Amino acid sequence: MHVNRPLNVTLFQHIFLASVQQKSILEKRFRPATNSTKQIEGWINSCNAWGERTAMKSNGKRLEGRWLWVFLDKHLGINVTEDLVKYEQHCRHHPMTTIGYARKSKGKERINTRCNLLSEMIHRLRTRSLCTKVYISSCCDAKETINITWHWSRTVMGI
Repeated sequence: MHVNRPLNVTLFQHIFLASVQQKSILEKRFRPATNSTKQIEGWINSCNAWGERTAMKSNGKRLEGRWLWVFLDKHLGINVTEDLVKYEQHCRHHPMTTIGYARKSKGKERINTRCNLLSEMIHRLRTRSLCTKVYISSCCDAKETINITWHWSRTVMGI
């Protein structure tokens, strides 16, 4: 979903979406959400990535939502939530680089514990997300921005 007009508008539909519809589209593309519609709306509002909410009337009722460009379902590829095996086979047989990123917040754990936790994250990125490259930040907070010059030069090899 996009606020701005995409370059190839034939792949998208510009529609007004209330919170419930936004949640349903997100669930269709990813997986069923355990969070409430209100929580998801709160996250969307906090980052303002999809623009301001507006109100409109439909069938005499006032609806609040957003005008968004939504990718048409017919152009979606493999549905990862329903056919994981097909997705994994596709990724293994089509040469591409999938980049994963693991980070560990600053903490008071022992170095062995930190290494084990990072190794576990890297293993999951490689096996579940099928990442062919994994980059790590071994000591950064979630609120910190990724320093591209530092970040991309550090790759974990052989893990």
